[in-house]
Amino acid sequence: MGERVDQIRTAWMRLLSGARVCFCVLSLVLAFSFSAWAQAVSDTAGPAQISADELTHDEALNIVTARGNVEVVHGEMVLKANTMTYNVGADIISASGDVSLLQPDKSVLFAEFFEIHGDLKVGIAKNIRLLLADQQSRLAAQSAERTDGNTTVLKDASYTPCLPCKDNPDKVLWQLKSVKVVHDQAARKVSYENAWLEFMDVPVAYTPYLSHPDPTVKRESGFLVPSFGSNRSLGANVSTPYFWAIDEFSDATITPTITANERAVLSGEYRKNYTRGDLKTTMSGTVDSQERHRGHIMGKGTYEHDPNWRSTLDLQRTTDDTYMRRYGFGNLPYLTTHGATEGFSGNSYASAEFFNFQGLTTSHDPGTTPMVLPLLGYNYVGDPSRQGGRMTFDASGLALSRDQGAESQRVSTEFGWNRPYTSKFGEVYNFRASLRGDAYHMTDQPLNNGTFNGNATRVLPQASLDWRFPMVKESGETSQVLEPIVVGVVSPYGGNPEKIANEDSRDFEFDDTNLFRANRFTGFDRVEGGPRVNYGLGWSMYAPSLGQTEVLVGQSYRPHVDSTFAPESGLEKDFSDLVGRMKYNPSENLGFNYRFRLSQQDLGARRNELGFNVGPKALNLQTTYFFVNQNPSRDPTAEFGDREEVSFVLSSAMTQYWSTQLFSRHDLAQDGGPVRTGLQAVYEDECFIFNTALIRDYTYDRDINTGVSIMFQVMFKTLGGVTSGSQMIGQ
Repeated sequence: MGERVDQIRTAWMRLLSGARVCFCVLSLVLAFSFSAWAQAVSDTAGPAQISADELTHDEALNIVTARGNVEVVHGEMVLKANTMTYNVGADIISASGDVSLLQPDKSVLFAEFFEIHGDLKVGIAKNIRLLLADQQSRLAAQSAERTDGNTTVLKDASYTPCLPCKDNPDKVLWQLKSVKVVHDQAARKVSYENAWLEFMDVPVAYTPYLSHPDPTVKRESGFLVPSFGSNRSLGANVSTPYFWAIDEFSDATITPTITANERAVLSGEYRKNYTRGDLKTTMSGTVDSQERHRGHIMGKGTYEHDPNWRSTLDLQRTTDDTYMRRYGFGNLPYLTTHGATEGFSGNSYASAEFFNFQGLTTSHDPGTTPMVLPLLGYNYVGDPSRQGGRMTFDASGLALSRDQGAESQRVSTEFGWNRPYTSKFGEVYNFRASLRGDAYHMTDQPLNNGTFNGNATRVLPQASLDWRFPMVKESGETSQVLEPIVVGVVSPYGGNPEKIANEDSRDFEFDDTNLFRANRFTGFDRVEGGPRVNYGLGWSMYAPSLGQTEVLVGQSYRPHVDSTFAPESGLEKDFSDLVGRMKYNPSENLGFNYRFRLSQQDLGARRNELGFNVGPKALNLQTTYFFVNQNPSRDPTAEFGDREEVSFVLSSAMTQYWSTQLFSRHDLAQDGGPVRTGLQAVYEDECFIFNTALIRDYTYDRDINTGVSIMFQVMFKTLGGVTSGSQMIGQ
């Protein structure tokens, strides 16, 4: 009796050696190539637990049979069936009646019947249904057959990631079908015969034959989905990318584009992973109808020298100003090539960099564009002392050159000491003292009476004290914070001799973000001198019934006027303009924010940024208004004159799946007008995306024609999609 029990146990252990059952299912799933099946469980993974209403062994036929609520648990796999048999002599395993197999990745296989030989070389299954790990995507086939231990054939197979329609559970939005699917395991290839795509039960695409690598192949050379488009400059165009898997660590994508109005364009992308870094490069080129050689290159690379040092490179160049925008490779006002080597060690950081710029606007003058090589930097932050003080040291240097105009070389060092302190009353202090020194060598620096060639130095001691006193009041569920802020700064007057060029501090805007800074200039070439006091008041409140409110307003005062600040900068007089911000969100569906700079004389607006949004997702309006009062005749440093524009976005999530968006941007200046207007509609559900947009551009630049454009995008999730665009009307 004991020998018979051992024989039955051995037979069932062999039946449910996890590798056998899982590997059979794995082959079926790989054949359709839409999911990654769980890794097979090895024969040594441990014993299986078997339960059934009845377990018998026919000694004459040498067949072990389990009947009624058969359940076998092997690791994280659970196999259920009404009946399971194992023919010991023929080494054939079979299961029938509501067969289901739960995999470790939570995917579930259903079948009416399956049979497989113990050597895994031959097997059949009928009426297969597979619920994938996302508990949504499904695969089905009328039958599956495995032969020679290598080839699995599915007949009348279908796949869809779509949920069944609520009104008709037998229908789905789209599904992919094939009369015959063959998975060649040795060749690692899946092929389809008579395959078609159905959308709302209507065939929309068909191919008599299609093949691709199975999921065990990470990358395989071949053609990718083409894209189509049309615009006034290039006419109708089509791009057909080809992917080349060079080796395990590198690949390339080569894309020829054929256009109706211009000659062909060839573009490519190259990627490579190194042991200590990576490289990605894109480039393109063409010879246009006017026999001009045009193209661009953009690349990024990183190399890790060791755990503390790394180098990076960002390359951006093009042959001319309008090429990239005309051929659809980007819409940038300028290109920046940047390289750097950086070191990190404890509390210190060191870097060596270079910058090269290429302007792409009509006002760009290549002769005056600077090149920075090198730009050196070092920063050190000491550990805090027992009293809380902390030492800092910063050093930098650069060499700036250009074909036409001033050139400069600079070396700067700064020693600093910080000491924060919080009083027992809640006052927050921060004291900082610093000593900075700059040395310049200038070439062709313009002066009022000629040019300067030679050396210039500057020493700037500075001390500042930051005081804040946040006061909190709570009443029920309402909380308020009132915080006065005062920052006093002391440093010598002057510090900005005419001999030192202003190269890196031109981008200056006095606003609420730099109100309390000791030095508001963004670079090294300009410094704030003399004593000054920056003061302001912040208030915030949160109440469930009133929402959230934030207000900040402040001003700066200096005893003597500093000529460093240009007219209309807001800091050209003793008392500065008033700057601040307001933010009010009374509810989730209503928000208001306002940033401003008001004249200290009459509170006239110098700069206004106003924005608000109102409405739920069903119908939401967002509007932004921007105004700058800046007259180049009064401010020689101003790059633009008065600017005033408004933009809005009206969006609506009309249903669970449909959403629309109407957007527009207008220049409100006297000679302005609309800049861009568009309408977009999107449908998205769990398996499908449809996106269309109609856009009218009113800008133009040399050989770039703009106008009305229309775009369509159709995306079948998990499968792929097609994007197409065309320009209907041009300027």
